[in-house]
Amino acid sequence: SGSVAYGSGALGGVIHFHTQDPEFSAENLQISTRAVVKYGGAYWEGERYDQERTARATFQMSTPRVATILGVSFKNFGELVAGEGLGPQAPSAYQEQDIDFKTKFKFNKHQVTFAWQQVVQDSVGSYEQVSQLQQFDIFQADPRIRLLTYVRYRFQADRPWLQSLTVTPAFQRSTEERDQMQRGANIMLHEREEVQTQSLTLEATTRPHEKWNIRNGAEIYYDVVFSEADEVKANGDSTLLPGRYPDGASMWNLGLFSLHQYTAGKWQFHGGLRYNRVSIEAFDQLLGTLSLPADAWVGNLRSSLELSSDQFLSLSVHTGFRTPNIADWTRISPSDLGIAIPNEQLRPERSTTAELGYHVQKEKLKVSLSAYYTELVDLMDRLPTPFQGSDSLMGQPVFTQSNVGQALVAGIEAQVQAILRPQLSLHTQWTYTYGQTVEDQPQPLRRVPPLFGKVNLRYQLQAFYFVGEVMAAGAQTQLSERDIRDPRIPDGGTLAWTILNAYLGYEFEPFTLALRTENITNQAYRYHGSSVDGYGRSVWLTGQFDL
Repeated sequence: SGSVAYGSGALGGVIHFHTQDPEFSAENLQISTRAVVKYGGAYWEGERYDQERTARATFQMSTPRVATILGVSFKNFGELVAGEGLGPQAPSAYQEQDIDFKTKFKFNKHQVTFAWQQVVQDSVGSYEQVSQLQQFDIFQADPRIRLLTYVRYRFQADRPWLQSLTVTPAFQRSTEERDQMQRGANIMLHEREEVQTQSLTLEATTRPHEKWNIRNGAEIYYDVVFSEADEVKANGDSTLLPGRYPDGASMWNLGLFSLHQYTAGKWQFHGGLRYNRVSIEAFDQLLGTLSLPADAWVGNLRSSLELSSDQFLSLSVHTGFRTPNIADWTRISPSDLGIAIPNEQLRPERSTTAELGYHVQKEKLKVSLSAYYTELVDLMDRLPTPFQGSDSLMGQPVFTQSNVGQALVAGIEAQVQAILRPQLSLHTQWTYTYGQTVEDQPQPLRRVPPLFGKVNLRYQLQAFYFVGEVMAAGAQTQLSERDIRDPRIPDGGTLAWTILNAYLGYEFEPFTLALRTENITNQAYRYHGSSVDGYGRSVWLTGQFDL
């Protein structure tokens, strides 16, 4: 359903994460706890590097009407030690503290959920800026904080025209402070951004017919960005500067959607429609009041045919969009191309995708094959533009985001899971993507990943298991002009690589132990477009205790 269900940004697909839910008990009070510790390490030139030390504890309490779960985590990530010839990539270490709490109350057909999550990261350095580009002596986020809290009310009516009603008000706050000192300088730039998001979502499900299910929803989001900066000299003198974004810039996002599912014999049909309206407001001392309204209609159609009891064929066509956000549009600060100036004529990026799939769901064999083709229009890119009669500002070239691009993306995805013997199973998945611009002189689309995938064999003998895994990626030498300038991509493109991993585990209640060895042959490799190289030969040990 893509953009119809999830809104802006869901052009190609969605990864939907669910946090752990506490479960109601059948009767009486039940209490459970879990403790997890994890250690990851590597050796480089005879010295041991602690790459991860994590501890997490969870506590769950359940009754037939109240269920609560509380989790606390402490994580210490050391410098990432890459493969042969590369070694530690500093600065890449940081610390993290997490806390999450969720409680549910049930009253007949009514259920209320309250959730609170917070993630705090400290001293998050940038290997790219400090060591790779060697432009800064200091470049780190400290701290980086994300807070999410919401209340969810659900009414289970179980009536044809109202199966359920869900209302969710939520609040999010993301804060980041950064310290930057250019190489050889004695002035520290301190930046701080805070984004506050208030939202309200309503969702109702209906079932007017046993073969027809409907999901209708409305959502509204309000974002505000607070941005400030200051320079601190070696003698302690401080100068207040404009932030990376106009302070107080705001964005309204309203969405209305309707999703339908209908079953007719061996056919199943899915369809949906969404309307989205976005409005961004900002004020800048140099540019004055800025305003950008944008809207989009998107839809999807999908049909699937049951070829047999365990084989299915599916065909879908859906449209998507990505509206300009505050970072796209209102950032008035130096970029890698110069000074970026807002464009009040900017429009959403749009996509149209067709996808064909074939699926097998047998007891010992599961296969999923899909091929897709996507057309992208109104792609946003930075172009030179005059400002107040000049092509420069503060001594740097002036650019603006504009809708100038069209492109196509096509790909194939394959996944197979098979039980070869009672104790032996196979799992493999591969993805290939092709992308290019549509213009007089087409060129590769930016950061298109190469062919990549994995194959693993799992052997299970009662409480013991062993997994051997091969992960690989092809070379990517088809580069756009921006890829060629991108310091994260090696000259000529990203090299092909193959690594070997092994996993070993044993369960003996209430304990579980797992040993993981990554990159056994210590290959040097990098995911295409990444600013750091992958782990070298390393060992990870995890222990879990349930009570």
